[in-house]
Amino acid sequence: MKILFLNPSFKLGRGPFLEQYLVRAGSRWPHTGTKLRFMRPHYLPFPFFLAIAAAVARRAGFEVAALDAVALDIDGETMLKAIAVCNPDLVVFEPAASSLDFDAGLCAAIKTRCTRRVRIALCGPFALSAGGRLLGRLRAADFAVHGEYEM
Repeated sequence: MKILFLNPSFKLGRGPFLEQYLVRAGSRWPHTGTKLRFMRPHYLPFPFFLAIAAAVARRAGFEVAALDAVALDIDGETMLKAIAVCNPDLVVFEPAASSLDFDAGLCAAIKTRCTRRVRIALCGPFALSAGGRLLGRLRAADFAVHGEYEM
């Protein structure tokens, strides 16, 4: 089984030179910032919990891939192409309350782009607190992980 641990990129255009971006995995709380287009965000926390979960999965014998689309500063289309090339069995990412509509579209797009029957697991603090309600909003997601998913 191939598992992709994803820190998805979320950007909104704010005029010809600026864009708003969202930081979630690796941050104590999700937040947005504004930056010049084609420049990396000034604050890029390392997604520790995703990295620990990836290491635990690799140690357990799973094939593991990771994509930190925020740190790479890639747009949504480039991110989806990279996910499709990876073609995982399972995608794991941390949704956020501030990006629910984006996350719902991301889940649906992942299922459309991958050739395997990919499953999507939502994790992190928001997935833990929202649980079943979150799965009701993000219908293309398959699981909401409860507890400390990196263990």
